[in-house]
Amino acid sequence: MIIGHFIETEHPGGAEQVLLDICERLPEKGCTPVLFHFSHPWLASECEKRGISQVPIPFPKLFKKSYLLPIFAVRMAKLLKFHKVDVLHSHLFGPIVGGSLAAKLAGIRHIGTLHDTYMIEEKPSRIQQIKLASVLGSQLVAVSRSMQDFYISRLNRGKRAVGCIYNGIDLQEFEPTPAKRRTLKFICVGRLVPLKQVEKVAETFIQLARDYDVSLTIIGGGDTAIKQRLEKLQHANPQLNIELAGQQSNVSKWLTESDIFVQYSTTEGLSRSIIEATAAGLPCIVSNVGGNSEIVENGINGFLVDPDNSDELINAMKKLCNSPELRNRFSVASRQIAKERFSAPSTQAQYQSLYGISND
Repeated sequence: MIIGHFIETEHPGGAEQVLLDICERLPEKGCTPVLFHFSHPWLASECEKRGISQVPIPFPKLFKKSYLLPIFAVRMAKLLKFHKVDVLHSHLFGPIVGGSLAAKLAGIRHIGTLHDTYMIEEKPSRIQQIKLASVLGSQLVAVSRSMQDFYISRLNRGKRAVGCIYNGIDLQEFEPTPAKRRTLKFICVGRLVPLKQVEKVAETFIQLARDYDVSLTIIGGGDTAIKQRLEKLQHANPQLNIELAGQQSNVSKWLTESDIFVQYSTTEGLSRSIIEATAAGLPCIVSNVGGNSEIVENGINGFLVDPDNSDELINAMKKLCNSPELRNRFSVASRQIAKERFSAPSTQAQYQSLYGISND
């Protein structure tokens, strides 16, 4: 069986990582994954490293405009037939819409994984395009319960219209490392885009560092303007330990060498970064949005804070700085939650079932 995966992307993130992980494990079941994308350099490099077949889509301009999507779908359907794809799995809003039309024309099954809600929040009328994908027979999957509820309530097509499969990770890659240091290491992992509010994390950390022996590492690439403003903050406070590490391929190493994870996004689907932090056994301070509360339980393995209230953020940071016992309790709980909910084999088995592959 040939399983096609389709994504449009500009920056590597959680959706891209999940897609690659699924593709990498499909040969274990005798299936061939083929990744369709718009010649993205990072994806192309990752496919080569992981031995995943890939097909650059040669007509990207047809994908950019809604009125050209029917033409895109016709040409994409021909591409799918040429490569003998049996099932198409699309990721993110645009590919789900375009992929549903192409799969229908190609006469194959289509699965669409919804990794976020902000595309609909930004422009509510876009839900009609997701509804069309559902009407055309696409099996829609949300990556968190809160996101599943979000789409079900707006599609009005019944509870079965949208399933839920949590993103999973390789837990062995994130074995916690016992801390033997005096300085508490905070870490923030996320793309440098406005909705991640990384600058607010840095500004809050600067306040915290006036009273505590702490350091902050920020991992992620993206918006050059945000990076420049972070560098300005860093240079204006040379006495503070702030590291801008940029995009990193070995995030697990950075997480397992840290003490506390912070994320302050205004919107999330199901954050892979937070899942990875819990797998590394880190106490987590995260914004109470999207599926974050399904990874971090307030007072159990971390704190949920209002993304518009920086006082809540710094108070949570202080509580963890002040209590080694609380950090240890949260650490143990984080690792347990990761094991119970977010293992890669569980995610793989659920998607394979949708593809029609036996998990025996």
